[in-house]
Amino acid sequence: MGLLVLSMLNLTNLAQAAEYEVAFEKEDEFMLEIVSFDEDLAEDTLGTDDLDDVTGQNDTEVGDKQKYKITKISEEDKVLFRGLNGNFNASAFHVEFDWWYYTADEEDFEDDPDSDDHSWDVPQDPKDIPDDRKLSFGFVPSNVRDYLNAAEWDKDVNIEGTVFTVKLEEDEMKTSFFKDAKEDIYVEYTFDANTGIITKTRYLTMEDEVILEISTPGLISGYDLPLVFGMVLISVSGLIYTLMKKR
Repeated sequence: MGLLVLSMLNLTNLAQAAEYEVAFEKEDEFMLEIVSFDEDLAEDTLGTDDLDDVTGQNDTEVGDKQKYKITKISEEDKVLFRGLNGNFNASAFHVEFDWWYYTADEEDFEDDPDSDDHSWDVPQDPKDIPDDRKLSFGFVPSNVRDYLNAAEWDKDVNIEGTVFTVKLEEDEMKTSFFKDAKEDIYVEYTFDANTGIITKTRYLTMEDEVILEISTPGLISGYDLPLVFGMVLISVSGLIYTLMKKR
């Protein structure tokens, strides 16, 4: 009987370890800042030296900031995910947020948001991430390390702790984000270990030279979360927003 009870407890612990959650809260507000942009490296790799082409926004400059405010967090039983190998439904964490675009004047954040209809759906089970899908959302559920390592990423992905790096090939970028891309690049995401939020995103050359860096300057809402959600939508403002804009 003792062995049976012990086995049942171990199974329960394993089940609990496989559960994930969103670690930030509704009403949290976060900011991100363009830290650096190398025009020469951008031209050599992305085929453009215009920061606007990379951010997907207008009149952006190094030092500009943008803000997000979480408006809804929910768990959905059936969300449609699309992949190259077909579409399917899966349970997901659903996050909605208001978005203030890049600006040099933080007083602009006191106005109404520039957009209030953005959201992300992230699979509750990391194995539900389509095998052809790169990281195209701005957070992963907690426990971050467990989630990242449990997902079945493709061969071009590297994970070290909570740093996730994906290779974007020239041909791939030409059909999606940068039609004049000249070389492959790496995109490196650093996640906060506690919250799952992307706190830093860097575009790197194959020689690890920094093309672009965007990161969180700090929490602005007063909640006790370390360096959270400065990057919740770098994928929107950068890769994904640009993809949608240029199609």
